[in-house]
Amino acid sequence: MWDHVLVDEYQDTNTLQSDIVDDLCDGRPGSPEIFAVGDDAQAIYGFRAATSHHMTHWIDRYRDGRVVCLEDNYRSTQPICDTANALLADASGIVAKTLRSVRDRERRDTVERPRPVLAACADETAQADYIIDHVLEAREQGVNLCDRAVLFRTAHHADGLEVALSKREVRTPTRHHRRRARRRELVVSGLVPDHCHGNNDCHDSACGESPQRRVDRQLEQLCSFSREFCGLV
Repeated sequence: MWDHVLVDEYQDTNTLQSDIVDDLCDGRPGSPEIFAVGDDAQAIYGFRAATSHHMTHWIDRYRDGRVVCLEDNYRSTQPICDTANALLADASGIVAKTLRSVRDRERRDTVERPRPVLAACADETAQADYIIDHVLEAREQGVNLCDRAVLFRTAHHADGLEVALSKREVRTPTRHHRRRARRRELVVSGLVPDHCHGNNDCHDSACGESPQRRVDRQLEQLCSFSREFCGLV
């Protein structure tokens, strides 16, 4: 029927879908070759019965098959890859891999990259309090609020933080950028000094520009970065 079968996002297949693929590529004479691509570290569709179990048991089902780990990362810096590697090292039921940053390897400078912080919070409220505490602590150390921004995957994820920020009188002009075709959304909540709130023409001496303009400019920079490295927008 076919010479080859290609399966993308293999970690998002459920048992029925996996069984269909297995029946098509059962190794009998004339059955097609199978090529599957997936990331067992981002299996997020368990709510519809998907499981990355199908990837980890690939060799058991296709004993003459070969697993190729794509460990070169073109999007992130090495500190981010190191954090991901540390998390993956404690995970069970996934294919062992070590991510390496191609971007950092190709850089000619020796600037030390910022290390990400992994914070475990009990719930969304605790998460919002954690973020605000660190933002305000940094402000006391001389970091301007207008130099801070919070990124969210989708708009509704920002609701809890914006309510908490409002209660603690930290203002947030929010900008949304959507690409409808791919259902991707980037949300930026910028932080501005209290005396600029409600005044889009205010030019804070520390920021050097109006808060509205600053958030717009930061968003454009993020979108430009995404186009170049992430393909998000």
